[in-house]
Amino acid sequence: MNKTIAGLNRMKLIFGLHFKPYRRPFIQLVLDSLRAIAEPVDKTHTLWERITFQKKRSRVAKSVAWYRYLALFFMLIMLSLQIYGIIGPPLWLRLLQLMTG
Repeated sequence: MNKTIAGLNRMKLIFGLHFKPYRRPFIQLVLDSLRAIAEPVDKTHTLWERITFQKKRSRVAKSVAWYRYLALFFMLIMLSLQIYGIIGPPLWLRLLQLMTG
């Protein structure tokens, strides 16, 4: 039992020594993420700013909105392709039947 615990502690020590050079960039990344989330946002908007989407938003909120719009765009493309896949072939067959008489 003590050998297992000693082995685990030794592995943690070795991992910590090897991970130490990479720790600094990760800490900076976490700090940058926290700063971006904690950006102050002005909550006062006029009606025109709300209608035209000119309200002040943090970088995180803008990024989330961008990915939502992108996801919606691709979902609409996929939906249109699926609808075309279901409706398209029968319409083409019908059109060919009408053209050939």
